[in-house]
Amino acid sequence: MSDHFERPANNRYGEHFDGPNSRNGWEDHHRRTEIVHTVLTRAAIDPASPDLFAEIPELDRLFGGPEGLLLALRYRWNIHLDAKLEQALVQGQSAVEAYVELAAEQPVLRAVLDAQYRRRVRAAEAMAR
Repeated sequence: MSDHFERPANNRYGEHFDGPNSRNGWEDHHRRTEIVHTVLTRAAIDPASPDLFAEIPELDRLFGGPEGLLLALRYRWNIHLDAKLEQALVQGQSAVEAYVELAAEQPVLRAVLDAQYRRRVRAAEAMAR
């Protein structure tokens, strides 16, 4: 049996992703990190801005568009929340206390997720009318 396996044709990282140890892989990883930081910097000013994802080179290639980036931000939040919940369990805190603590530590991330959720809900309500 071979250790070789094929990468899926619909690789979500784009056609140029050759794995984390390749030059392109690391360059793409660093570029994705820069994009996340750009969006969080913009969100610190206005998390509900309609231009939050505007004019970001390679956003589509690296994240598949704004929705993919929002999924990455949601994943980031969930990883931090999981860690906080584990810590809360050890320290005898409630889940609500852990959530509130994380929201205070990551206010911009929480604000952009909340603002974008509200935007999507309003858009869905408008389409339903």
